[in-house]
Amino acid sequence: MRRRWNFWLVVLSALVACPNSASAQNAPSSASHIGVIDESSLVVLKGNRHPWAGAANDRGGVASDLPMQRMILVLKRDDATESSLRQLLAEQQDKSSPNYHAWLSPAQFGQRFGASIADLQTASSWLQSHGFSVDRISRGGTAIEFTGSAGQVEQTFHTAIHRYAVNGENHFANAADPKIPAALALVVAGVDTLHSFQKPSPIRALGSATRIGNSSAWQPNFTYNSLGTPFHYLAPGDFAKIYNTSPLYQSGIDGSGEGIAIAGRNNINLSDIEIFRIAFGLPVNNPQIILDVPIPAICSAAATNPKLIWMWSGRAQSRRRQPSSSLFRRAPIPPTALTFRRSTL
Repeated sequence: MRRRWNFWLVVLSALVACPNSASAQNAPSSASHIGVIDESSLVVLKGNRHPWAGAANDRGGVASDLPMQRMILVLKRDDATESSLRQLLAEQQDKSSPNYHAWLSPAQFGQRFGASIADLQTASSWLQSHGFSVDRISRGGTAIEFTGSAGQVEQTFHTAIHRYAVNGENHFANAADPKIPAALALVVAGVDTLHSFQKPSPIRALGSATRIGNSSAWQPNFTYNSLGTPFHYLAPGDFAKIYNTSPLYQSGIDGSGEGIAIAGRNNINLSDIEIFRIAFGLPVNNPQIILDVPIPAICSAAATNPKLIWMWSGRAQSRRRQPSSSLFRRAPIPPTALTFRRSTL
């Protein structure tokens, strides 16, 4: 799990661009670290099997033509480069450092801390030689997104893809840790998204509320008790009262001209946002939805979290518009093309 958090930290740091970044430092060597690939000499990528993909939930193998999309070959750095990266991340938060807030663009990050062009080409060619389609390579040089079938995964990574039933839901996942040629192990950390499990939503429905007549006032019908302490749920007006934002609104500071971005795993129903704002007497302020795939699915469970964030961020700064990126199923590569747009309302 620590390796995955490291990966997200590295890629997300490469998304923030600054024209005054420390780009003058030398780029790493473009030489390949990958030797001759011998398919008979394999190493196991430990920790690449989902914990729910166990014998108790196993329902047998899937069809070999099962489509498997947006898989990620996660790449890694050598120890010296990793140490240099962590030092830079610390300096970017150190006000006494000349690198304080000296952000890197994705391309600059890739030059200094990503895999070499030769390694990216070799790893991509290896995937393509097994029939996979390479969809894109992250600009930070840390991941390769590819698409294929269950049969291709089994043949390439030497692990069967099985069906699993968990809590009444059906999923697929690799039945064992994948294996790759030893020559690739120097630059490959693992294979992400070989399964269809999603993180459980922390959202729980604990009660309901009743609208008072045709007004924008609501009467909560529930409280939540934890260790004998009652917690009362909030409406947008409560937020303004608790955080004392009303003086800001009255002085004209309401988020106009600013934009924020919220990444989600799937699409949302825009009507949910509209109903929320109408119900609490808020002005129209629809988010701009930027899709990372042509037609992302709308999954009510996975969409709940980003919907709440959109609703409340829009209330906290009542005239701020939120560009949004919807990512189908999982978010394998953070959306480097996501635009943080200023909105003039």
